[in-house]
Amino acid sequence: YESYNHRSAAIENYEIVADTFDSNLDFSHPYALNAHAKLVGLYEKKGESDKATEHCRAIGKMKPWSDDQEPEPLYRVNPDYPVSYARRGKDGSAVLSFTIDDEGFVRDIELIETDGGIMFGTAAIKALEHWRYAPRFVGGNAVATKSRMVRMDFKLG
Repeated sequence: YESYNHRSAAIENYEIVADTFDSNLDFSHPYALNAHAKLVGLYEKKGESDKATEHCRAIGKMKPWSDDQEPEPLYRVNPDYPVSYARRGKDGSAVLSFTIDDEGFVRDIELIETDGGIMFGTAAIKALEHWRYAPRFVGGNAVATKSRMVRMDFKLG
C-alpha cells in the first residue's frame, strides 16, 4: 500500500503489525521496529506529528538487538531551497550540530557555519527540526547522543 501511495491502508496494516508484535512478545522483533519506523514517516507525511511521536517513543522503549547501538535515522525531510537564492542562482551549504534525545527527537540545534548565505542555515534548521531517529542504546538503555553533525548542501540542478 505504501508504494502505491495509499497511506491510510499502509498505516492500518503497519499498526496491526506493530500491535501484534508489541502485544504478544516479551522481546523486541525487527518487524515491530520496521513497522514503528514506517509509521513515523507515514504519520509525519500526513501532518500527524503526535501519532508519529507515539511510534518514536515505542521504538525508544524497545529492547535493542545489542546492548550498544548507535542512533538510526527513521524520518528525514529535505530543506526548502530559499527562493530568493534560487532566483539568483546561489548555491551554498549549512553545517549544524544537534542532539538526539533518548526518544529519537532532534534537540539543541546549533548552526555551526554557512556558505552562501544565512538563509541556507535557516532552511537547514527548519528541516532538521523534523528529523526523527531510533535513539542510541548504551547498556540496553536509550540515551541521548550529543554533538551530532550534519552538512546540508544546496545545489541548483
